[in-house]
Order: sequence, then structure tokens, then C-alpha cells
Amino acid sequence: MTDLDFATRLRSGRGQWLLLSLLGVLLVFALLSWGLRSLSAQLADNQVFAVLVDDRQLLLDGKTLRAFNQQLEALSAEHASKLDQDMQTWIDLWLAQGFDRAEQAVPAYLDWYYSLPGSYTRLYLAVTGQLESGTSERLYRYLFEHSGAQQHFAEFDQALTQELSRRLAEQGTALRQRLVANFAEQQVVLGDKDKPVSVDIDRAINRAFGPGERDVQRWQISAQASAVAGVGSLGLLARRALLPRLASLPALQSARLILSGYAARLAPRLSAAISSGGAAAVATSPSGPGALATGAVVFMTAAGTIVVTDFAVLKAEEAMLRDDQEQALYAGLAEQQDLLRAKLKGQWRALLDQAAGHRDDALAAAYDSAELAPRFHIFGRR
Repeated sequence: MTDLDFATRLRSGRGQWLLLSLLGVLLVFALLSWGLRSLSAQLADNQVFAVLVDDRQLLLDGKTLRAFNQQLEALSAEHASKLDQDMQTWIDLWLAQGFDRAEQAVPAYLDWYYSLPGSYTRLYLAVTGQLESGTSERLYRYLFEHSGAQQHFAEFDQALTQELSRRLAEQGTALRQRLVANFAEQQVVLGDKDKPVSVDIDRAINRAFGPGERDVQRWQISAQASAVAGVGSLGLLARRALLPRLASLPALQSARLILSGYAARLAPRLSAAISSGGAAAVATSPSGPGALATGAVVFMTAAGTIVVTDFAVLKAEEAMLRDDQEQALYAGLAEQQDLLRAKLKGQWRALLDQAAGHRDDALAAAYDSAELAPRFHIFGRR
């Protein structure tokens, strides 16, 4: 019994010894591996990198290069955020300038609308069935063409590209200067056997902080600016979207309904005068626009001889609507400005998201070209 217990203890002791030996070997292996990795990392950190930035060559060791990369990445994101804020402010200002011109033209449009020539012109348009299109065209001319708002809007795409290029160039310059200022004093002395690896950050920043042709094309396509050569996206919107909505305002439609009803009552009284007065004109007038002008003259002459008292009643009705029309136009322009601002900022955000990928790829290209190890890469990748 005693011999059996001794043999059991012996076998148990040998097992523990083998286990401890195995653990010791594994520990030694782990320490050696860690030591080799540390030595390798230390040797790698001692490697010298020649970083070209702001037309200067910075000699940085591996550890400093990694700090440089972190700062380059952080500063790039910081500049992108500032660019977003600045350009959104610029879009707000640009829209405000254009809509301010349109708002300033509202009194001039209403002055024409309620003037003697304006009233008779609208009567003529109502009698001939052109009231909607004719008054809308006049509204467009006063609020957008004569005011300069149309030209201002038409130049938006080109102005955006120029402003974006200018701000990106400024940011690229500022980024280079900050990097040089922060790392100029952290350079290492180049030894006789050192062969620095070149990393061209200047070229990467030029590519990262400059809108490429694809970015501009994406903006133009998304804004439908390429539909008509020489006409920007906002120029098209002013005629195709903004004007119909303004022309359909209830206050403007109410005035047209009153005028249409008045013209319907007036038409029988004008028909004889227009027919008799127009007989000689038709025989001598040219075709095309000249005929239209002659018809307008005939109408004005007939209306002027018949509706003097009726015109006074019409002016009284219109006078009651002018304030409502003016306020409705101001409110309509403000509403359209808000809608257009949201549309443009949505397009800008889409462009900015695409530009973020372009910026990261441009910065990474400098490290890819130098074939740097992932630990020395700006994004830890290859």
C-alpha cells in the first residue's frame, strides 16, 4: 500500500514538472517574440522619412511620422467641417442676395399692374384669353429679369465652383503651414547610412484640397444645370418652378378672377367697336407681331372710349387687393427661398460626402506610392 502511494505521487510529480516545463518554454517563447517585435518596432521607428510639405523636407523618424499622420488626419477633418459651415453660409448669402433683388422689384411690378397702361393691357389679355400667361410673364420680367435676380441665379453654379476652389486652396495652404510649424522642431539628424523614404504630402494635399472635374460635374448633374448650355440650375428653377408657384398665389388669382369677370361683361360692348375700328387696321397691318401690336392699339382705342366709368370701378376693386397681393408676393418669395435653400444644401451635403472619400484617397495615395508599412500609413492601411 505504501509502495503504491509512492508510485502515484511520483507520477503526479512528474506530470506537474512537465506542465511547469511546458509553461516555462511558452513563457520564454512569448518573451522572445515580444522582444523581437519590440526590437523590430524600435528599428522601424529609427527609420528616417523625408516628408515633403509646404515645399520643405521634414526628416522624421517613425514615431514622429505616426504623430504627423494623426495630426494630418485630424486637421483634414477639421478643415472639412469648417468648409461645410463656410459654404452653407455662402449659399445662404447667395440666395438672400438673389431674393432680395426679387423682393425689391415687387412694388415696381404692382405699380405697373395698377397703372393705366397695365390695367388696359390686362383687360386686353383677359379678353383675348391670355390673362394667365401674359400676367405671369410680366411678373417674371419684373421680379427676375429686370431686377437682375435671374442673372444672379444663373451664375450660381460657376460662382459656387469658384468659391469652393478658393476656399479649398486657402485650407490647403493653412494645413501645410500648421504641419510645418508643428513638426519643424521635431526633425532628426540624418546619419551617413540613413536612406530616408520620401513621402510627398504636398502633392497629396493638392489633390485632396482641390475640387476635381468629377466633383464639379456631379454638382451640375445633380442640380440639373447641364440641361441648358450657359444657364445655371437656379436660372432654370426661377422660370420653371418659382414663377408658377408665385403666379398661383391666392391673392393674385383673386385679382385675375375679378378681372376675368369684368372682361367677360365688357366684351360684348367692345366687340362692335373693335370690329369697326379694326376693319381698316386689318387691311393695312402686317402679319405676325405687327398684327398683334395693331390689335392691341385697336383694343386700347375702343376700351378708352367706352370704359372710363367702368375703369374707375375696376381700379377701386384692384385697390382693395394691392396690399394683399404685395404681402402674398413677399411671403411667396420667402417660402420659395426656404425650399430652395433646403434643396441646395441637400445637394451640397451629397457633394461633401463624395468629396470626403476623394480627400482620404488623395492623402492615402502618398503613402501607397512610398509603399509604407501599415503602421506608418496615415489610415493604417495599404
